[in-house]
Amino acid sequence: MQIVKKQQRRIEVNLLAVMRLLWQKKWWILLAGVASAVLFYLASLLFITPLYSASVTLYANNSISTDKNTSITTSDMNASARLVDTYAAIIMSDPVLDQVKEENNIRMSTAKLIRHISITQVYDTEVFKITVNNPSAKTAANIANSIAEIAPGKIAEIVDGCSIKIVSNAKVPGIKSYPDDERTIAMGLVIGLVLAVLVICTIAVLDTRVKGESDLYEWEYPVIGAIPSFVGAERKETGGTANKEKSSNEFDR
Repeated sequence: MQIVKKQQRRIEVNLLAVMRLLWQKKWWILLAGVASAVLFYLASLLFITPLYSASVTLYANNSISTDKNTSITTSDMNASARLVDTYAAIIMSDPVLDQVKEENNIRMSTAKLIRHISITQVYDTEVFKITVNNPSAKTAANIANSIAEIAPGKIAEIVDGCSIKIVSNAKVPGIKSYPDDERTIAMGLVIGLVLAVLVICTIAVLDTRVKGESDLYEWEYPVIGAIPSFVGAERKETGGTANKEKSSNEFDR
């Protein structure tokens, strides 16, 4: 059965033939998917430097009060939430990061260090999280904790009436955050399956050989004549000749 056939001067895809072909080649398709997944995983191990993520959580308040009974209003909380972007800009500035590099003996430019740091606000509140990515799990945690210790003092020098407290310190991560092995394997599997299907379908479409009368019917070409198969006749003839020789030998005896 042909994958494509002509219908009234149009080329249409025979989906049933495609499904049958793919089912016949299912083991090759599966093998290609598994092989691709293995290659993607090995490539990630050999050519991608793993990164570890450590996070510290801070709480930002825009007012300082010596009176412990003073309550914080909703407007104060909203103002604190809006100031998170300001605090993030100060944290990413040279005065803070230069001191962080000095304390941790980091030999990289500030611009490169910034690419390894991200600051996100937690659910639009006055709480924000600083995440540091580094090939070393211990270094990532040390940098995050250093930022949490240095940033409040630097921010207080610039922003009047601010108060930042550490909610949770960074811990040394036990597993890498990038690359994700499960995602890498899944991506390799999908790509391998898709490529195998495309290759099989392409080969089938480009194969224009006529393998039987049914192929001509599907392309709407008339069948003028057919050459009969002589395989069965040859077998019968060979069998008859053998019987004759056997009878002749028995008669001679």
